[in-house]
Amino acid sequence: MTSVQENKNELEAAVRYCETAISRAKSTIESMEFRQQAASKAWQEQTGREESLTKKVEELKSELDELSKAYKDS
Repeated sequence: MTSVQENKNELEAAVRYCETAISRAKSTIESMEFRQQAASKAWQEQTGREESLTKKVEELKSELDELSKAYKDS
């Protein structure tokens, strides 16, 4: 039969184990949130660059059309 002190020690060890597991889980969650935020930021920056380039292409096409029409008219 185990003593009350041994039972207490076992329970305290179990509590420490659980606290460590909770701490690790929180760290994992924080890491995942950080990576998600970084990925979201990168995606937004990429999307912004794509939109900017698409707009520039449209502007250049329009300018080319105008120049082509001016050349044909002259």
